[in-house]
Amino acid sequence: CLGAMTRPYSLYHLDGLKVAVIGMANLGSLTSIGEGGNSLGITPMEQNETVRRYVNLLHGSVDLIVVLSHLGLTEDEELIVGYEKVVWRDRLPEGWEVREDLGDGRVLAWVPGVRGIDIIMGGHLHVVLNPPKRVRDPDGREVVLAHSGAFSKFLGRLDVVLVEDDEFGGKRVASH
Repeated sequence: CLGAMTRPYSLYHLDGLKVAVIGMANLGSLTSIGEGGNSLGITPMEQNETVRRYVNLLHGSVDLIVVLSHLGLTEDEELIVGYEKVVWRDRLPEGWEVREDLGDGRVLAWVPGVRGIDIIMGGHLHVVLNPPKRVRDPDGREVVLAHSGAFSKFLGRLDVVLVEDDEFGGKRVASH
């Protein structure tokens, strides 16, 4: 149902630069999404694994990957650096590290950060990051994280300089 109205990402060709924009929304904005009576037929998915899937799909065919996020500042940073989460051991995704066995079939696991994001334009908590933050991903690349407030008080704009990057293959954001 929702898939007919939205797309998980869009591709743009901007003056010779191929840019992918991946959209992310927080489930807290939708009431009762994980509870019974979910009339929208939406299945909540783990944010880092969702973004990782699309980054991996798009990485070889674009110059720049931007995440347009309504997850919130903490969750935006967690996309980049990772976070801890309690999960059932038998549902542990590949690549997640078990930090602690909780003894009841659940484990405390490390959800790794996503490699390959260049910029996150975020929102949800109504904060302004001026200047934008720079957060290092698991490969040591700097990811620019910008939030521009709320209620149309500010217009979010981010000017960046891109450079060729042989170490990581492709372009990277050099400054903002």
